[in-house]
Amino acid sequence: ARSPDADDTIDARATGRSRSPLGSGESAAPDAEEAAFWGQLEYRVCAEVEGLPDRALRRYWCDGFEPREYRLADAPPQILGRVWLDEEEWTFVLLLPDAIADGTTIPWASLLPAPGMTEWLSFDVEARELVLEPAAAVPDDAG
Repeated sequence: ARSPDADDTIDARATGRSRSPLGSGESAAPDAEEAAFWGQLEYRVCAEVEGLPDRALRRYWCDGFEPREYRLADAPPQILGRVWLDEEEWTFVLLLPDAIADGTTIPWASLLPAPGMTEWLSFDVEARELVLEPAAAVPDDAG
């Protein structure tokens, strides 16, 4: 991912509906739909990790997300931040659908992978990075 210009980044405290340079101080708390998304994503990650074939990765239960940068003009659009896995601070990248790049409201509910869907989550244990790509989700044939 390229490093964005100030115009490409939305402060983590912004709602996703307005653009402001990172650190401008002129931003609001996330709206209720966004706040609900992050809480539901935490539980969805825990459920996905439980079903991973690699038993060593099953210990990484999720204990919360902190979105910090909304890079909607990147290709692909993405949100970066911190996530706590197994009581350790990691980074995360949430890859968004390309349609979000036009600056419209983020459809939070549609980003949450449905139960029974898999292959939308990947780990880089060495770098302590979690990558989430809801659009890559496929039905879990093992379930």
